[in-house]
Amino acid sequence: QPPIKPINNQISLAEIDTIKVIGKGNGGIVQLVQHKWTNQFFALKQIQMTLEESTCRRIAQELKINQSSQCPHVVVCYQTIYYNGTISIILEYMDGGSLEDLLNKVKTIPEPFLAAICVSGVQHVSVYDADTTLTHEVLKGLMYLHHEKHIIHRDLKPSNILINHRGEVKITDFGVSIIMETTSGQANTFIGTYNYMSVSKIL
Repeated sequence: QPPIKPINNQISLAEIDTIKVIGKGNGGIVQLVQHKWTNQFFALKQIQMTLEESTCRRIAQELKINQSSQCPHVVVCYQTIYYNGTISIILEYMDGGSLEDLLNKVKTIPEPFLAAICVSGVQHVSVYDADTTLTHEVLKGLMYLHHEKHIIHRDLKPSNILINHRGEVKITDFGVSIIMETTSGQANTFIGTYNYMSVSKIL
């Protein structure tokens, strides 16, 4: 069944119970949480900020503006809360984990499957309603962020590509890109993960 969206996408931290930690990275921690009234699961990402109060509040406000995603290839952000030096982001829970988790389990993606993904991605990259593939869904998510939200995802890697039990593939952590850009300046600053950066950025 598809996830049930909360009324007006408003959720407070007092309404959720922590289940367990499911990830760490980008200066934050991600927990699996459950809404007390609906029993729906969410992912709660919390990032400790060491900036001035006014800057933290501005970042939180910018995240709120960008949380209303209308793209099926981008993880839904339900709420952004700033309190006592911590930015908390309540996100759609993707129960299949990340592409990195998958690669850690199978080590390598079978060649026929990988070939099908690559060929389909190249052939249909310009067609929005083409057959769904992992590559194509990621590309559509990136196109949405760039054209509709004017966000450049500057740290795209397997751990930021999530999967759920319905087979949906979605991009996450683009909100962290907003934080990075707000605190670090223009897009020519060093932001990203070495293993997944272009040679021109590393040099």
